[in-house]
Amino acid sequence: MLVLMAMAIAGAPPTALAAAGATAGTSVVAAFPRVNGTWDAETDAFTPTTTASVLQGSIKRTDVVTGWGSVVPWVIPSASAPGGLQVMLSGDKDNSGGPPNGTSFAQRKADGTWSDPVTTGLFGGATSSSAVTAIAGPDNQTPIYVFNYGGELVLQVGATGRSNSTGVNIADTQLGGKVQASGPRLGHDAAGRYWLTWSNSATGAIGVYLLQIDPASGQPIGSAAPAPNSTAPENGEGRIALACGAECRTVFHESDAQGNNTSKLGVWGVGDASATTVSGPVQPNAFITAAQAPSGGMWIAWHEDGTPAYHVELAGANGAGGSNKNIGQPTSNGLPVQNVAMAEANGDLVFVTNWLDTNTSLDAMWAQVIPGTAPVYSGPTKQTSTKVGTTVLTLVSPKNCVPAGNRIVAKLLVKSVKTRHRKVGKGLVKIKVKSVDFLIDGKRKNHDKRKPFKATLVLNGLTPGSTHVLAARALLKTHPGQPAIHRTVRVKFTICG
Repeated sequence: MLVLMAMAIAGAPPTALAAAGATAGTSVVAAFPRVNGTWDAETDAFTPTTTASVLQGSIKRTDVVTGWGSVVPWVIPSASAPGGLQVMLSGDKDNSGGPPNGTSFAQRKADGTWSDPVTTGLFGGATSSSAVTAIAGPDNQTPIYVFNYGGELVLQVGATGRSNSTGVNIADTQLGGKVQASGPRLGHDAAGRYWLTWSNSATGAIGVYLLQIDPASGQPIGSAAPAPNSTAPENGEGRIALACGAECRTVFHESDAQGNNTSKLGVWGVGDASATTVSGPVQPNAFITAAQAPSGGMWIAWHEDGTPAYHVELAGANGAGGSNKNIGQPTSNGLPVQNVAMAEANGDLVFVTNWLDTNTSLDAMWAQVIPGTAPVYSGPTKQTSTKVGTTVLTLVSPKNCVPAGNRIVAKLLVKSVKTRHRKVGKGLVKIKVKSVDFLIDGKRKNHDKRKPFKATLVLNGLTPGSTHVLAARALLKTHPGQPAIHRTVRVKFTICG
């Protein structure tokens, strides 16, 4: 696990992660506040790799703003920004009451630096500087963000021209006004539905809730649904998580049927009949995080208090199953504060945590990449054939571009082997496929000796937009006493840009 930046930390400021397209390849950007007398908004870009030395050497720190009275950053995609990202800044630079105080957005430049923040129109007053989470809308540009001040939940949509009148107060239509919220998070599922989750502590409506929202207006769609057994007091800011794939599911500290606190984590989505208890945690700390994996599973990360260490688990989409993996902790003495995670296209987990060291006062952000399971290409396929005598060898390969980080399943089909008369001499010749080598760009990736001849190939390190050659080289036996021969079927494929 690697330190991103040493800092002094006040309280438990949120941390955000986002993927960014950089000129040198794919990078991940972590954003967090750095507090040392005054507040700075810092971003750190790094290469998401399981090789610690490479990750460490790739870290590039960039300040968005410095010297503020308070500020919380949240980084999200930006289709129009040259650097592919925008950062929400919510806080106050000074006591002037005007911009850039309040909530503003800054765009990432191609070189990784940030433009000057542009006000949303929300400034002057504590409420306007209390935005705690954000997400990009369906256009991958328009921000949707949540203000959480005094327990209220207010949504705004749009980076400019905002005012108090454009906000959507969740209490106006939900839970009979009994909204006392903390820890809100936003997400959207594969169908394009946007969801808001939060922990609610108002009497008569205690629990963790999921609510669908309209991404164009921020207005609720339907009613907020409570997660079963979600009344545990640990739930709150940084203590619940939202992971979105085919469905959006919230991860929370689960209580038993009587509402008593128990040491377990639960996962639930609005389509689930009941909450699923995560099998790995034994004594989970309050701070947890989760991310939906491209393979369809769910990464869940937490800190164990009994034997102190971080743990991760790649469970099923609903939180079931998975194998508990101990990934240690930055130092032997310290306290976890906030965690954040995202899944890469190849299935790996990028995990960043805010760590308070109790011995050396090294308060820092720490990062680690945990290997996962890459998704398998599921698009259409094509067939490329060659003939050897009366035997037809057919290579099945992707027809469309392959998303970066995906695995592909290559197959060599062998049509029923027939016998044929030799042109010279006597007897019959039988053509038999003894084995098949599968290659990418001339390098052997798999050797298969049995029918059906196929291999699942991992496509690591291939640049988006690049073209490559998939080949199947068959070893053919034609007649006892005669040397074997090779026949190769080749086809090109591209990595999606």
